[in-house]
This record gives sequence, structure tokens and C-alpha cells, in this order.
Amino acid sequence: MFKKRTILLLLVFILIMMQTFVYGKEESVIALPGHELGDQTFSLTVGLFIPLFFQDFTGEYLSANSTLGTAGHLQWSAYINSSVRLGLEFGGALSFDPNMKIYLMMPIAAKASYIFNVSRFEFPINLAIGVNILKYGDDRTNTVFLVKPGASVYWRFDANFSFGIDCAWWWNLEFPVGEDPAIMANFLTISPSLFYHF
Repeated sequence: MFKKRTILLLLVFILIMMQTFVYGKEESVIALPGHELGDQTFSLTVGLFIPLFFQDFTGEYLSANSTLGTAGHLQWSAYINSSVRLGLEFGGALSFDPNMKIYLMMPIAAKASYIFNVSRFEFPINLAIGVNILKYGDDRTNTVFLVKPGASVYWRFDANFSFGIDCAWWWNLEFPVGEDPAIMANFLTISPSLFYHF
């Protein structure tokens, strides 16, 4: 009886394999469709904002002198092939100095991502370049150059939604203002993210 069942299972397996090779690959119930030219995404990211340090062009390091905060952004992007997407990102970050003065940032950037796919997981490597509008307390506003490299990991829940974690390093270049020298500000964000694919 065991031999008959084994032979029957082998025959069914061989028939399925023949059908796959002769009539084309069957759709998997586990795998999801890949991305194509013109596919678009919309994402929402909200998480932790970590001030790291400031540095001037002489190499001197200064404390960021602000608390942990929160950051988030909205992003729209479109695929130009199965692994690359380009888009725009708008966001904000908020923290406080020791005197509880608000340190507010509003970055606006163009963003490119290269995505590595492994089964239902996606691993984007990101680079955003743009401007960051800074507001400190009530008396100082400045616009600085922003470069934001980062990496993410996402799990594709289905064809439309992905969930994951996004990490990004914010590098701000503040140009000289009056007697203030040029300075480089460094921040880190770690944020849960939701992606909608359409």
C-alpha cells in the first residue's frame, strides 16, 4: 500500500512539473508580482529622531545640544525598472534644547532607491538630496543643504501593502551666516514605515 501511494505521488509530481515546463510557469500562491516601469508607491514614516553631533570645517566636534525627538515623512515614488524607484519626500522633525526651545526641521528632497528583493522582503538602499528648512525657537530660521543616505527593510504583506523599518542619516550643511561659520549637522532617524503600492 505504501509503495502504491509513493508511486502515485511521484506521478502527480511529474505531471505538475511537465505542465509547468510545457504550458508556462504557474502563479505561486506565496510569491507576489514584481514591480514594473510606472508602478508607484506612497509611504508614511514616523519614528525616532536622534541628534548626534555638529562639526565645523576645522574638524572640531560639538554637541548637538538637543533632546531625542520625533520625525516623519511622506514619500511618493515611481519605479523606472524592477529595482530602481525615484520620488519626492517631504517631512518634519522636532526636538528641544536644554531650555526647552523647539528645534524644528522640514526637509524637502528628491529621493532615489535601489531595491534588493528576497522572497517577500525588500531591502532598499536610499539617497535623498534636497533642502532642510530649520527653525530654532522664535528668532532664527535658516535653509540648509541636506544629504540623507539610508537603508530600509520591508515585508510585503500583499500586492498593495508593505511594512518595515527605515533608517536614515541626515547630513545638513549650514552655510556661513554673518559671523557664524559653516557647520555640518548630523542626525539619525529610525522609523517604522508603511508602504502602499499602486
